[in-house]
Amino acid sequence: MLLIYAVVIIFSASIVFSILQYFPFNKIVSALFAGAVIIIAVIITHICIAPVYNSWKMEKKLTSRYPVFELLAEKDPGNYRVFMDKLKSDMMLKSSQYNEFKDVGTFLNAEMVKYSQSASNETLYSFAKTILNFYNKLIDINPAYILNLEFPEKFGDKIDFNGLEAASKDHTQEIILAKESIIRSAVDDPQPALNTEQTQQAQTIFRQIITELVSQYGKDIVLATFQHPEADSTDQKTAATIIIQFYSKLVSRGETDAGIVLKYLFKAGAPKQQAN
Repeated sequence: MLLIYAVVIIFSASIVFSILQYFPFNKIVSALFAGAVIIIAVIITHICIAPVYNSWKMEKKLTSRYPVFELLAEKDPGNYRVFMDKLKSDMMLKSSQYNEFKDVGTFLNAEMVKYSQSASNETLYSFAKTILNFYNKLIDINPAYILNLEFPEKFGDKIDFNGLEAASKDHTQEIILAKESIIRSAVDDPQPALNTEQTQQAQTIFRQIITELVSQYGKDIVLATFQHPEADSTDQKTAATIIIQFYSKLVSRGETDAGIVLKYLFKAGAPKQQAN
């Protein structure tokens, strides 16, 4: 980026020098004119050119660092292009406040949820274990982050994405790989959607886990965790612990049960993780 600014300054200075050859001014006026032209060029570069360059650089970084983006660009080009256009637009409109973690996480999560219906139970089970491991470490940093990731739609603009990104940096690669496995599973070896019997089984398992949590923490606390996690009256540490316990109980049910429950929840539009 510094190279671009350097080129702009040199180019602007060259233009100024050429103009002054034809319209010679005294030294003070020439210096003021040169300074004004260079400052305007730098401002235009900062507002217009830098965001475009940064968004291009980010797309290259994403596709090189995470192969899943290349896969989605190939298999779901329409949604991928919409995502990249939004990413670039956000960077240009609010470059100083832009948070890559938010846009990338939201897009990848939505794609993972969509493909989950045809993914293998094994990859969904692995994803649940990855999230459980992540949350067990995240709760010691800030329990609110767990609730933010599980219920982003309930917290909206209240989420501190910069803090969440910093807290997640050691786990981002692992989580993205887990989501990529789900997407690749659905693309390479698509599984049948849940049938009526499997859906009923998933509902039963889900109710059993919730019943266990209610018996442990009480009905009101569990309801507050899943229905009103954003409320000031909700104890965030307890609510985050309940979320962790939910994943722990789900993982303990084994690969098949965990897989069909996640498929059921994702299809039903249950709260989804937004971690990158």
